[in-house]
Amino acid sequence: MGCLLFLNMNKKEFFSKKIVEIKRYCEYIYFKPPTETKQKQYIQKICSDLNISVPEYGIQLIYKNSQGDYRRILHIINSLLLNLSPKKNKIKSLKACIINSPRIPS
Repeated sequence: MGCLLFLNMNKKEFFSKKIVEIKRYCEYIYFKPPTETKQKQYIQKICSDLNISVPEYGIQLIYKNSQGDYRRILHIINSLLLNLSPKKNKIKSLKACIINSPRIPS
């Protein structure tokens, strides 16, 4: 019977004796980190689906503060929604809201 093994380790640990034994019975799945373009497209899609207007510099701020994590993107956008002006679909203080949004534990 096989197993699915997700490894997050350096090369030296990856080839250690115990890991080599476990790897015999496992299937490998390799993940590439998301590209900047893909993440920015994701941010734009979420914002358009939620009908909120975020300028290009806001998208850049969301991207940089997400640190390559899609969950953080959603969390930051959720924080933006909580600070959305009720009369307009514009963010009161975009930069302050993004930078000060609480972090999700990794």
